[in-house]
Amino acid sequence: MSGLYKLLFIGGLALCSPAGAEESPAHAPPTILDLQATTLDLVGFPADTGGAVLDLQSKAADLAKQSADISFRDDKDAVTLSMRSDVLFAFDSDAIAKKAEPTLKKVAQLIADDPAGVVTIEGHTDSVGSDKYNLDLSQRRARAVGKWLIAHGVEPSRLREQGKGESQPVASNDNDAGRTKNRRVDFILPKKKE
Repeated sequence: MSGLYKLLFIGGLALCSPAGAEESPAHAPPTILDLQATTLDLVGFPADTGGAVLDLQSKAADLAKQSADISFRDDKDAVTLSMRSDVLFAFDSDAIAKKAEPTLKKVAQLIADDPAGVVTIEGHTDSVGSDKYNLDLSQRRARAVGKWLIAHGVEPSRLREQGKGESQPVASNDNDAGRTKNRRVDFILPKKKE
């Protein structure tokens, strides 16, 4: 009799399955989907600026807009940021001034975000004093900026420091305004080769 109970129990379970149960996927009729391809042009990746797509040139230009101490120049093969030496250093010194550090941190971040090649740091002076002294001062200042950037996370292999002395003025050395423009440190960031 126990065999009969088992048979009745199993039969009862079969009757208990829901009336509207779906068929197994193997028995379901095929579905035809109308798919269309969409092509998107990807220009870059959104940044923390409301989704705007930024590249080296626009990031450097934005940095120059944020700080009156930095100017920006976009050349064929490189982007150059110039920072006034009067902001970076005290007179006749190669020690980084505290007031320059917030801007230097932004420059360091820009360098870290753009891995295209070696960044050249060029120190420049006005023409007051001897050529030899100005060349030495510009070299010490370029090295000081390089050391500061390395201490704040920039890879040493990404930097090259050069002192140019008074040899590459951007303005006349005949007046204070021109000499102020000539006392600077340039950050030359190479553009990616396409």
